[in-house]
Amino acid sequence: MKTVNATCLQCTSKFQASLKETKRRHVKFCSLLCWGAFQKENKKPKTPNVICAYCTKPVYKSPSKQRNSKHGIFFCSRAHKDLGQRLDSDIPEIHPPHYKSGKTSYRKLALETYPHVCHGCSYSEVPSILVVHHKDRDRDNNVIDNLEILCPNCHAIEHRRPLL
Repeated sequence: MKTVNATCLQCTSKFQASLKETKRRHVKFCSLLCWGAFQKENKKPKTPNVICAYCTKPVYKSPSKQRNSKHGIFFCSRAHKDLGQRLDSDIPEIHPPHYKSGKTSYRKLALETYPHVCHGCSYSEVPSILVVHHKDRDRDNNVIDNLEILCPNCHAIEHRRPLL
């Protein structure tokens, strides 16, 4: 294989490069490390195009992220998104529809009414893992007669059965 002398664009050191690659103009760096350093130094900063809803810091979001946003609210980090989704935050647009509606209180109601034992297999060793199941599978029907306490295994089995 024929080689030629080349100079690295990043560190300006001399190195041997394949003649074939030189003709294709692919020989610019002596190593991947130099290529990465060059890319990092010469990266064009992206102009911020949205504002963080939590801290009002300008940030860049790609056009596809803006287009695919469900609510049109953007955050500079995951931590700020989590803070923005808290119940006591000032950003109600990002809250799921069931927040503060009382629709999630069915679990509390069922756990206060029924003993902390799985209705399917009588499991009761770790009560904190027990779940509340809607017998008719309608999550809006929170009548106590429609609720039962199940362990995660019985709950998974119940949802794999056809609804009668």
